[in-house]
Amino acid sequence: MNKPLVTVVIPCHNYARFVVDAIRSVQVQTLNNLECFIVNDCSTDNSHEVIAQAIQGDKRFMIVDVDFGSLSATRNYGLSLGTAPYLCCLDADDEMGNEEYLEVMVSALEKDRTLGVAFSSIQVMDENGKLGHVPNWPNGYDFDQQCAHINQVTSLCVFTRKMWERAGGFRPYFRYAEDADFWTTGGMIGFGGIHATTQPWFHYRLHNKSASQVHRTGEIPEPDWLEFHPGAKDGKRPFAAGGRAPRGSWPVRFYHEPEVSIIIPVGVGHEQWLGDALHSVEGQTHRYWECIVVNDSGHKLDLTGFPWARVIECNYLFTWGAGVARNLGAKVAKAPFLVFLDADDLLKPTFLEDTLAAYQKHGRYAYVDWLTHDKMTNWQVHPTPEYSLQAVKDKPSIHPITCLIPQKWFWDVGGFDEQMPAFEDVDLFMKLLTHGYCGVRVPKPLLIYNLDSGYRRKGSDAYRPTFEALLKKRYGKFMEDHQMCDCVQPPKGKTPMAPTPENAAEFKETYGDMVLAKLVGRFVPEAPATFRGPATRVLYGRRAKGDIFYIWQADLENGGDTFELVNNYTTEPQATEVPPPPPLEVDLSPNEVHNPIMGNGQVEGLPHKPTVGERQDTVPPEVTKPTKVVKNTPSKSAAKNAKGGKATKGTK
Repeated sequence: MNKPLVTVVIPCHNYARFVVDAIRSVQVQTLNNLECFIVNDCSTDNSHEVIAQAIQGDKRFMIVDVDFGSLSATRNYGLSLGTAPYLCCLDADDEMGNEEYLEVMVSALEKDRTLGVAFSSIQVMDENGKLGHVPNWPNGYDFDQQCAHINQVTSLCVFTRKMWERAGGFRPYFRYAEDADFWTTGGMIGFGGIHATTQPWFHYRLHNKSASQVHRTGEIPEPDWLEFHPGAKDGKRPFAAGGRAPRGSWPVRFYHEPEVSIIIPVGVGHEQWLGDALHSVEGQTHRYWECIVVNDSGHKLDLTGFPWARVIECNYLFTWGAGVARNLGAKVAKAPFLVFLDADDLLKPTFLEDTLAAYQKHGRYAYVDWLTHDKMTNWQVHPTPEYSLQAVKDKPSIHPITCLIPQKWFWDVGGFDEQMPAFEDVDLFMKLLTHGYCGVRVPKPLLIYNLDSGYRRKGSDAYRPTFEALLKKRYGKFMEDHQMCDCVQPPKGKTPMAPTPENAAEFKETYGDMVLAKLVGRFVPEAPATFRGPATRVLYGRRAKGDIFYIWQADLENGGDTFELVNNYTTEPQATEVPPPPPLEVDLSPNEVHNPIMGNGQVEGLPHKPTVGERQDTVPPEVTKPTKVVKNTPSKSAAKNAKGGKATKGTK
């Protein structure tokens, strides 16, 4: 047998009465160079026996019994068993309505290598297989319509293995509408689609036991399959995305200086959930992040669908534990903020946007409320308490590990205790508290927490008495002696503010003297960024390494290596270099750059260095006509043109 051209997967769950018809529709295809895996997932009827009898003697077909309880996981597993370059998923209660279906779909994909998926029109049939009406959907393929929440692709189709691998497969998180989410991901990374024939060759069965019946009856609302595709909602799509892009193409953006490092440790048993966690990172509305995956699972991970993830490998001979894995990730992090995300949890799309805003407003690490669910039903919100010493006394673990923490604070307290087999996250937050690094609650459920997959969580009960004794030994005296956290508070009724000669006296009792200092710390950004005092949380404006300005004494004394005291600060006068006279005759073309230094000090031809709060795309500025300049009176428009055009902010 030649190498198969198409891998067909038929997921089956208690569909013994329908699955034979689905198998027969594949067996009669004119494109017979195929392999077919019928994946029997948790069936309690006689599906296995019926399938085995239907495929007897046909070596192209294979039955596989699994226990996933998830259509996405079942599809992904079946597709991973095959080797063909083209893939097809046929639900066990549906049929290919024409023997040329696979041949026509594959032919369409082979004619245009930019395509990722091909499909036909659809015809409805009843529970007994009697054909009915032909809907007016689908009607072509338009990715802009897909981004407008109008699904363009039928569940039966043929798509490329390359698209499936690059998109990270079907997401197990989605129990429903997982295919619509998958087609959207494919379009976002540059794969097109085609309505290959208007013939109704997809026979779709309607019956009261189908998975989509709960949506038709309103029993379970259809999930928002665009939730983790912010580019579909705000119009800031990735460079390769489909659809009608403004100005000819979607913009390219800078990501070499991330604002947040998201660190995901992967322990034993969490590999199957990692894809959902990574998809939730990619779905953030705030795009300027990096993602570090620390592999502590004991074997190699396949992250083909997530080429942007940096992988740190632990020793395969044994596992190190969550504390060690998280510290390893933090050591290679480039960003000034850290977020630790467990591989079995997910971030809601605005997690980074909202926690960064909370830090900028309050100058504290930011944590959120969290969600749990049962197969995308029975959603429950778990509010976290407002941050206070009393809340910590009542329950030290007032919030999950996933929150936004300044990297400097993390290392100031020594990171995670690598000797602790559990509760190392609670210990970290107690260390932050005792060092005066307090938190602030974002009252939104922005973390999806998986209660059923935490192996360490289930096994930590035996360690709890030991940990409680350790907690009392390390922090008991602090908790007894303090009535509030160690954050330096402003005078009662006063708003924290930077020092000036006018306010120095009224803030001196709590903040100390105003002193001149230079930013020199390891974690201080090279480019200007919003900066707050380590102790006072006073906003000092946009600062960069090397800046010299007045701060409060409390920040100097509690800032570690962040500041360097400056005494007798003066500036030496610098001689002005006189440039040589220009040549007498200059022949410049209209597009030739004759002044490489723009008004803002940026060298033309070099990309603008994006900063916190100021990120620019590489969309070139529009060409403007030269502005006439009146002698000795430069116009405002001429001054503006001399500074160059301003690009628009975009998305990942």
